[in-house]
Amino acid sequence: MDDARKVFAKNMRSFHNKVKTQLIDASVNMTSGTHLLDIGCGRGGDLFKWDSAKLDYVFGYDPNPSYIEEANRRFNASHLKRNYVFSTELFESFENYFDIVSCQFAIHYMFENVYILDQHLSYVSRMLKPNGLYIGTFMDGDRVIEKIGGSNCYSNQAMCIRTPNVSDLKIQKDTGTPLCVHLAGTLYFGEQSVSHEYLVKKEILTRKCLEHGLRLVNYTPFRDYNNRMNFRMGPDYTECSYLYTSFIFKKTT
Repeated sequence: MDDARKVFAKNMRSFHNKVKTQLIDASVNMTSGTHLLDIGCGRGGDLFKWDSAKLDYVFGYDPNPSYIEEANRRFNASHLKRNYVFSTELFESFENYFDIVSCQFAIHYMFENVYILDQHLSYVSRMLKPNGLYIGTFMDGDRVIEKIGGSNCYSNQAMCIRTPNVSDLKIQKDTGTPLCVHLAGTLYFGEQSVSHEYLVKKEILTRKCLEHGLRLVNYTPFRDYNNRMNFRMGPDYTECSYLYTSFIFKKTT
């Protein structure tokens, strides 16, 4: 990878982290919250975002043991005076306990099938306090469909998105449409690896959340964030970044 692409990839990572920071800060301000549950916390990359937002208690869940080991290492090395816990087991101690549930760049895994999605959203709803917020970021399936068009693949120097069966995009399935995603020059999955994901569309996400007492209050494409921030990522990384969107749902029941 040449130096210019390395700079653009770094700028995209910085931009995406800034989006998450703004999203977390906004949810804390909206709820005056101090308790956050992170589903798909990975290696604990949002650790300092939580601290900056003055969150006193965070429970980070990820099914990958090596990620949780690294998250705990980072937390111990940070010397933060917070009650932050990382685990490969879901939090089940109390219901209606968290002000915010965060799912950053991970909800696509829940769209493998309707059962997994319903289980996930039911859990989110049970964990949230009344008027609590469910926040997250993801690759917008409607934009992916636009990019792929009638083929089964779209790529540029920043990304490659492929679906094994293009007919899945045409029959409008709610869940279970597989995608293979590679982002070049990022830390998401390593330089050569591919993330196996599932298509997430706004209409399906909104409808399924509403079934579980979660009402959409904000849906912001990353393009809108960058209209304010003006990160310079070059045409390919900009195109990649602008496939993503953030969401905020409020628990209404």
